[in-house]
Amino acid sequence: MLHTQQSSPFFPVDFRSLAATIEFVTLEPGPHLRDSRSFRDLDQAISHGRSLTATVFFQGAKSVVYSTDCEHKYSGLDESYPFCRIIYRNADLLIFDAMYSFGDMISVKEDWGHSSNVIGVELAQAAQVKRLVLFHHEPVLDDRMIEGALAETVRFEWISRRGGKVEVISAYDGLELTV
Repeated sequence: MLHTQQSSPFFPVDFRSLAATIEFVTLEPGPHLRDSRSFRDLDQAISHGRSLTATVFFQGAKSVVYSTDCEHKYSGLDESYPFCRIIYRNADLLIFDAMYSFGDMISVKEDWGHSSNVIGVELAQAAQVKRLVLFHHEPVLDDRMIEGALAETVRFEWISRRGGKVEVISAYDGLELTV
């Protein structure tokens, strides 16, 4: 499937022309944790039709989490939720799939495999994350709409705050952050 996806007319560079040696490893369903000095992955059976991974990268005392294509269901999002407890906990930066509004995510786009800005804030607050970057924006949104969603998200973070402040940022092309 990847060979097809990464070839014409879907992608300009044929997958087979890449110089790297690429190996595919199939993971069995269920929670798996890989841990090392520089990263930690959590594979957890969640919505998107398969088990998905969130990864946290460490450099000294700093941590950056990359979490995409994860539809976190609204019930049970507290400190005991595996992503909060194992991956997101005290992250300096959480890059989070917030493709949909909360309303869309729990109605017309439910089970489409992506989360929302509200879920991102709830999880970041529960895990005591310092900065939350919303990314993987809905393709139909223009810049003005994304700016509006960011303003609503910042307001929601302030209203729902239950501890330290979570700085909320919207990702854009060329964004660079220092951790």
